[in-house]
Amino acid sequence: ENPHDEVGRMVTVLNRMLDRLQGAVGELQRFTGDVSHELRTPLTVLRTGLDVAQSRDRSAAEYRAALAEALAATERMCRLTDDLLTLTRLEAAAEPRATAPVDLSEMLQELAAAWRTDVAEHTTVRGAVDVQVTGDPAAWVIGNAGDLYRLFNNLIDNAVHHGAGGTPPCADILLSTHRVADCIEAEVGDSGPGLAPEDLQRV
Repeated sequence: ENPHDEVGRMVTVLNRMLDRLQGAVGELQRFTGDVSHELRTPLTVLRTGLDVAQSRDRSAAEYRAALAEALAATERMCRLTDDLLTLTRLEAAAEPRATAPVDLSEMLQELAAAWRTDVAEHTTVRGAVDVQVTGDPAAWVIGNAGDLYRLFNNLIDNAVHHGAGGTPPCADILLSTHRVADCIEAEVGDSGPGLAPEDLQRV
């Protein structure tokens, strides 16, 4: 009844502690849901591919193709796991991340080249994907280079796998940068339907 006496102050402290615990439980549930959602697709692809591969005797070339698909799904799961752990560390970090000048245009050029090479090496899995970069030749921002690289790599990965309506690959992906006042805007564009209106606020 009296929040200022000894019992009242103790109740206030306990309530704050319970609020923090409730928040931690909510974050844990969200993280678990994210992991389940993100890993479901590559796990399904991996399991289906292995089931088909062992359903009958096959030629060496067919086994190599099946192994290539399994390797691609495994690599995707490894990337997802690393990204989710990174996200968790970022959300839990008490100290700000170290920042420095980063040329976003150069980074996007490197990512585009890496994805073109990666897709070319796994054509049996993804087919041909054209990743192009447009915009200012130099787009300098202040940020953490590793975090920015992971961010745009995730967006490109999402565009490759879901940009054409959920069936990989998306044939055309455009990375662009342009200046808006004293800021740099970067976009990852694909030919997919985009986000559903009911998902926009949550995302």
